[in-house]
This record gives sequence, C-alpha cells and structure tokens, in this order.
Amino acid sequence: MTDGHQVGDRVLLCAAQWFGNSVRSSDFIARYGGEEFVILLDDTELSQAEPKFSELLGKIAGSNYFYKQDEKSEEQRVVAFTSSCGLAEFTVDESAEDLLRRADEALYVAKRTGKNRVVIAKKTKSLWQTLRPFLKTEKS
Repeated sequence: MTDGHQVGDRVLLCAAQWFGNSVRSSDFIARYGGEEFVILLDDTELSQAEPKFSELLGKIAGSNYFYKQDEKSEEQRVVAFTSSCGLAEFTVDESAEDLLRRADEALYVAKRTGKNRVVIAKKTKSLWQTLRPFLKTEKS
C-alpha cells in the first residue's frame, strides 16, 4: 500500500467491520495475523458460506473509502481494496491446526489466482475414510 501504515490500519479496521457486520453473534471473528482474519461460522456448511462470502467480497470491492491525507489538509483521498477468502469445513478427524492450514492454503490459492475470490479448501480425507473407524465391520 502506498498510503502508509495509518491508512493500512484503517483499511484493516474497515474490513473487520464489514466482516463483523456480516456474521451472526454465534460466529467468531479474529485477526489471524498481518492482513488475515479467521471467521468461524457456527452450524454452517460450505454450500451456505461460499455464496455469502462471494457476495461480501463483491460489496467490499465495489466500495470506495475516503480519508484526509492529514488533519491540516481539506483534500480527500480515496482508497479501494479487495479481499480474498479461503473456506474450509471442519472434519471430525482433523485438528484445529489442520483446519487452519487448509483454509490458509485455500486463501493463498485465491490470492495467487486473481484475488477477490473465494476458494474452498480440499478435504484431506474422503467421507468414507473419515467414517470407516466408526463403522462396524463384519469378518467373514
């Protein structure tokens, strides 16, 4: 960003407000590091989250944010920004670290492939592999 740290901090605050206003009180949002946020959606499947976040990213990208260069100046400057999103759905056989790793990998795919997009993380195991230990098997 060419506008400096203070403007960058304001953009992060603005993004956090967009995200915070777009989730329910039962959901969880936190800054994960740098310009990354983690949003945990309670009782939500990927098929519900993907269109919700795609719409949100479109609204963020379609908005302009105005600020004054300094307190003495009357000149307003404008900044626009985009967001990228990596979505991952928790599976019963993975740790929180694995979930975050998958979401982070999907986020970087979104950034590398054009930004301002939602990418769904690949599952590490199939549903069958996940359920296999819980199913009874009969021995012949």
